[in-house]
Order: sequence, then C-alpha cells, then structure tokens
Amino acid sequence: MNKYDIAMGSIISQQSAYYSKYIEPESYLVKLYILKKLCNEAETQKVLNDIEQYISQIKNKKLKLKEWAKNDLYDYSLSLLASADEKAGLTDLISIKERAEQKQKIVKKLNQKFIDDQLRIERDLKKVKGYALLTRSGVGDELKEISTLPSSDILSAQGLEYWPTSEKEEWVDEAGQYFYNGKSLCHTQ
Repeated sequence: MNKYDIAMGSIISQQSAYYSKYIEPESYLVKLYILKKLCNEAETQKVLNDIEQYISQIKNKKLKLKEWAKNDLYDYSLSLLASADEKAGLTDLISIKERAEQKQKIVKKLNQKFIDDQLRIERDLKKVKGYALLTRSGVGDELKEISTLPSSDILSAQGLEYWPTSEKEEWVDEAGQYFYNGKSLCHTQ
C-alpha cells in the first residue's frame, strides 16, 4: 500500500535481537521488493546473501532448534520450558518423574515440528530467490502490467481468497509500529 517505511520497519523489528536473525520467507520477499523499489542494489544483495546463508544452515543441519523457535512465540516458549532447570517448589504439584516425562513429550513434538518446518522454509526460500530474479533491472519492460483483477466471485470459485481493503485499514505488527528511514536510490528523470 506504498507504506514502505512501516512494512520495512516491521520486518526489521522481526529480525531484531528479541527474535531471530532469520525471518519467514515471505518477509524476505517483501524486503526484497521494497529494496528493489528503492533501487538499493547493495542492500538487495545483502538480503540475497542472508537467504543463501539460511538455506545453507538448513542444508548443513546447522540451524539450531532454539534459533528456529524464536520466530514463533509459542514454539519459543515451549523451547524455553523444555530447557528450564528444575526450581524448588515446582515439584510440589507434580513429581520430578512426571515433569521429566512431559518435558520429553514437548521436546519430541518440538523436534518433529522443527524438522518438518525446515523443509517448508527451504522450499519457500528457493521460491523467494526465484522471485528476486524477476525483479532484476529491466524486467518491468518484459512483464505485462495488470491493472484489473477478476471479480471476487471468480477468485473465490478458483479457490483463491479475496480480502477487500480500504485506505483506512492498517495491520500493525504486534511488536509495534516502526518506520524505515531509507531513501530511494533510483535515478530521477
């Protein structure tokens, strides 16, 4: 919606020390499109390098569960719970054995989700790289501009979702509303 500052700020906040250096593939895609729109080739290349590093971490089995879990508050909470030391007083309600069994179940389920999600992330990151190739210089002349979409009935019949929006609608990132203070490096004519 031409609010690059808010979109980029939200993505950057997701990639902060509070979360993970790795973000969802869709966030990389939005980041790439915004940087391309701003003609910032240097930052675009950094994002592509980050994607390559992420794929490499997955392929080489070097991505850590705790780093992956930081992208989702629920998974991260479970990760912290499973790795927490026993504290005095907590075992008054449940035996140490029962607590250890529950932790094992949590770890097993979390590990399976981690394994499955890596496959999705790697697949989606490869798609993002493909879309990034479409944003190379000069592609605008090759691709036909789309100025209208089919009606919502046609989109729904095809199994596609249709979300009407207005200029007044904003979806603010849960971590807060941030603004990206970048500038366009495009040449003005």
